[in-house]
Amino acid sequence: MKSGHISQYIHLSNFKDLKNFNNHFEQHMVDFKASFTKGELIGLKRLARFSVTVPGICNAKIQTLVAACNELGEISRSTFERMLKKAKEFGIVQVINTQKGNGKQGHNVYVFSKYEQGSVPHVALPKVGSEISLSSSNDVPEPVNIDAPIESINLSKTSKIKDNIRNQSLPAEFVSDNVPKDFTKLAGYYFDKAETIEKLWSRVNIAAYKYCFEGNKQLALEVGLTSLKQTVRALKVKKVRDKFGYFYGVLMKKFEVKYFQELTDLGFSLVE
Repeated sequence: MKSGHISQYIHLSNFKDLKNFNNHFEQHMVDFKASFTKGELIGLKRLARFSVTVPGICNAKIQTLVAACNELGEISRSTFERMLKKAKEFGIVQVINTQKGNGKQGHNVYVFSKYEQGSVPHVALPKVGSEISLSSSNDVPEPVNIDAPIESINLSKTSKIKDNIRNQSLPAEFVSDNVPKDFTKLAGYYFDKAETIEKLWSRVNIAAYKYCFEGNKQLALEVGLTSLKQTVRALKVKKVRDKFGYFYGVLMKKFEVKYFQELTDLGFSLVE
């Protein structure tokens, strides 16, 4: 294949638009993310970011891609090449060599594949240790009163009491430590249940991951706070049926803007 402008490779794209590409890439990550090292993941995600002008197609030089990776964390060219080898084996990316007009080898064209479950052998991943349940329902037995008369235990009544405890909604001050304090503080002004605040923050994490910002905690918090303010305003001035859905929609739009801003800052033109 001849080297050339990105527009020459539109016919190679497997995706109808950027959203479709992101969805397929995310599915690949569900299956194979654990098979890549931290450095290799940086390289793979950066390659995906350079594949937005034509969804799923990148024709940037490998040295350009490696240099861009060092904005997130320094990796070597050999790490990037190891990532490419794995991505090819897993069916995530195809690498097409090009040829210059003088017959010499040109830059590669990277073509992301659609996610098709079962299209490549699934790699056996190391098993994660079983999680230990720390349920608050493990009650500490009280001392036995030897003077008290023996009473039969009403198992049905005891079960109902435990069910009631589980079903009680915890107030905002019991929000998980996984939620940043600034987000909890702002959300706590408007929502009084810990579960609601935790669900809102989970939407921030999901949206950040879809645009490869899960490693930038400060950016995720900033976008989360501004999106929360916009959502609260919408709840106050108009009818919003699903606050979680509305909040997620606002998050996705804001992260998308950040996504393209970063590409522009890296000197990667989005206008062809």
